[in-house]
Order: sequence, then C-alpha cells, then structure tokens
Amino acid sequence: MVNNRRAYECCGLGTVALDHVKTPSGSKKDMLGGSAAHFAMAARLFTDVHLVAVVGKDFPRKHLEFLKRKGIDLSSLMISNGKTFRWRGNIKKGFEYGVDISHGIRGLTNLCARVKRTSKKLAQYFLGQF
Repeated sequence: MVNNRRAYECCGLGTVALDHVKTPSGSKKDMLGGSAAHFAMAARLFTDVHLVAVVGKDFPRKHLEFLKRKGIDLSSLMISNGKTFRWRGNIKKGFEYGVDISHGIRGLTNLCARVKRTSKKLAQYFLGQF
C-alpha cells in the first residue's frame, strides 16, 4: 500500500484553549482544549497537520510538548503576551450542562501573516471556532 499522507497535508485554524470541566464524579482543570487542538489530534491519524492558533504566555509547556510528540506542526502557533482562552463546562446529572466562557486571547488577529509558507501552499484547510 502506498502512503499518501503528504498528498493530503492540511492546516487547522481555530482556538487552542485550556478547558476546565466539572462533572458529578469530579473535575479537571487546565486540560488541553479548543477546536484547532481537537481537530489536529483527530486529523493527525490520517495526515500531516499544521496547527495555526494563538495562546498566551500562561499556556502550559506540557501541552505544547504533547502536541509535538503527536507529530503536529506547531511552527505557526503564536504565543502572545496575553492570557490563554479558557472554556469552562459544568456537567450535571442527566447530562444537563452550563458553559462559562472566560476571557483571554481568542481571535487570530494578525496571525494569518505569520502562517508559514508551507501552510499557505496546502490545499486542505479546517476552520474551527474562534
């Protein structure tokens, strides 16, 4: 079987966030989240992924290292001086939930100019939620 991974390289644009989820059985804080991160983790199983997003200086290095170990290209990930976007979910019994969106860096303002040339030449793009 011929490996055509390189023929289907893609670029994922969206948020990379820190998630805090509370459930009846416990809670987890500062988990890796965001539309671009979730897309990249799924797509990497089928193709090479270039991740385009912005995080703050408070973004944990362990999450960056995790994404790198999974083979995701972070050369277009921008680390800004602000705080990382945070998402909070409170899931109750019966799977009712509430969402609290915290402030932080969310948009990709001026990031398009920083996208590496290799990412600009790709034919496949995924645009996640900002």
